[in-house]
Amino acid sequence: MKQSYFFSFLILNLLLNILPINAQDLNCIPDIKCYTDWAVEANATVRIVVATLDGQGKRGTGILLNNESRNGRAFLLTAFHVIDLDDDGIISQAERNSILNGNNSFTFKYQTTSCNGNALDLAQYAFVNGAIVRAAYKPTDMALLELVGTIPVDVNYAGWNRAAGTPSSGVIIHHPSGSHARIATSSNITLDSDNQLRARYGTGTIARGSSGAGFFNQNHQVIGQLLGSSKDPFSLWRDDCVGCPASWSCPFYINRLSDSWLGGGTPDTQLKAWLSPNQNLSSISHLIPSRINGAEQVCANNSTTYSLELPATMNAT
Repeated sequence: MKQSYFFSFLILNLLLNILPINAQDLNCIPDIKCYTDWAVEANATVRIVVATLDGQGKRGTGILLNNESRNGRAFLLTAFHVIDLDDDGIISQAERNSILNGNNSFTFKYQTTSCNGNALDLAQYAFVNGAIVRAAYKPTDMALLELVGTIPVDVNYAGWNRAAGTPSSGVIIHHPSGSHARIATSSNITLDSDNQLRARYGTGTIARGSSGAGFFNQNHQVIGQLLGSSKDPFSLWRDDCVGCPASWSCPFYINRLSDSWLGGGTPDTQLKAWLSPNQNLSSISHLIPSRINGAEQVCANNSTTYSLELPATMNAT
């Protein structure tokens, strides 16, 4: 059953797969590989494909977040509407089961080989199927998943900041239309009457499939997740404000972590219970896990060499 199910999802994944690398309607959204100063955050960004309850599909973006234990627990922030598989405003048990049972694909490091490259880096990207819905809160369009299965050892976990302020600039790393990772920036950000951040494009735009992407402040910390190009809960995307060319005067909207931190007051509607239940941290830096490289097994009387790969900011003593 798992084999036939997995095969059916592979077909779905192909049907929802990326546009060609140089697709014309995305050519104004820069390749993330051209922004090496955002490589850490790019390697925490995840492409999402989920099957809806009626057999169709949705695409979105998520971001792996660090937690107070800094233990690499695979918490993935995305948008509520990405995992609302029947768009009824409720995450039902049937939807939770569908997400847990692998009716989806979460792809890591879905990037090109080089800046504006013509090929995907097939040697780097990997995916897992299945996630537990840990928290979901429709008023802030927040969903926090915990991925199951073997998480690649060379992915990162983004830092975050739940302060309620307005950043001076912002960056979205996302998978528009299911494409390889791209970037959009803004230095025109305001707080609207609904406590959502309203931003206007600086570089790049967004598109369907960008939903749920982490919104980073000037300090490379996630401060919220992308809602869309509209605040209308029944139509989060304005066709004149997505893809290329999009009107540069169009806004896009971000729901802040600060408003989802306590959410509805219960663990299944908030971020606090999962990201910092004991210390109630206001912010945390990113996590780049260390790795040990070498043979898995050593025969008797033989020897081997292991190497410890550390983040650039760490030293072995």
